[in-house]
Amino acid sequence: MKTSTHCFFIVGLLVCSCVRNPQADDLLNESTEVSRNTISKDTVQIIITPEDQILWNKVEIDSAHLSDSLRIMMIRSIESGKRTAEYNGLSTQNKSNYIIYLNVYRQTKYDMYVYVKEKYESELKYVRKLYAKKIFDIPINQLDDRQFTIIRSIVEDALYENPSKGF
Repeated sequence: MKTSTHCFFIVGLLVCSCVRNPQADDLLNESTEVSRNTISKDTVQIIITPEDQILWNKVEIDSAHLSDSLRIMMIRSIESGKRTAEYNGLSTQNKSNYIIYLNVYRQTKYDMYVYVKEKYESELKYVRKLYAKKIFDIPINQLDDRQFTIIRSIVEDALYENPSKGF
């Protein structure tokens, strides 16, 4: 009887340690100049395998569709309205509500890792440009520091690399 209880306790600890990420807690507790909603974020797990496969929440996607998937996820996250913020001089704005955890197997080719990171950064820039035009009606390169900070807080950089435990 004690053995099964002990095993259950160990399994429970293992499950909790896999699900909880201290970086995510820091993001939710981060103070900013804007009001924040305490809504849990949508989580996406991207895994890159040694066979150059990209798994999006454990489902394989074609690398040619990675950019579209990232862009759609970012825009839907903002448009969902789950998180909002109020800025001086602007009406209430929707904010991004996602976290992407990037997991890479140890045997994964470095080129594939760089490819995925570059696709993410490219789509992040694209969505920021889109919202700069939508909110301020000017190109992103013409924003002042305050406006650019607002865009960066609306379209947050939310890619985190998980340690490769178990990979």
